[in-house]
Amino acid sequence: MMIELFVKERNALKAAGLDVDLMLTTMRSLLDQAVAAEAQQEVAKRQSVASTESWLAIKRTAYVSTSGYLDMAIAAVKKDSSAAKNFRQIRSRLYRARKDEQLIATPVNKTAEAEKA
Repeated sequence: MMIELFVKERNALKAAGLDVDLMLTTMRSLLDQAVAAEAQQEVAKRQSVASTESWLAIKRTAYVSTSGYLDMAIAAVKKDSSAAKNFRQIRSRLYRARKDEQLIATPVNKTAEAEKA
């Protein structure tokens, strides 16, 4: 809308001593840059969503596989043995971790002080 108004009022603005052509060129360039940056941001959002979906699918597959392997291990060492008890404890921790799981945000740029903490 601003560009259109500057075009419409070009003569009045020029009469006031303004370099309307430079202003219009600058505004159009900045608008083009903003549109391109927004498009790039939308692509990044879609990639982030796809990455999250992929991570969730892999995490689910890992949980299901690990759980199945624990079942087989418990059966292999006889369900009532002390070794089976150890496997069941692992299963319990795995189940609790999955149930109580919360995403932990990790900063992209870690400082040396943050890494020491």
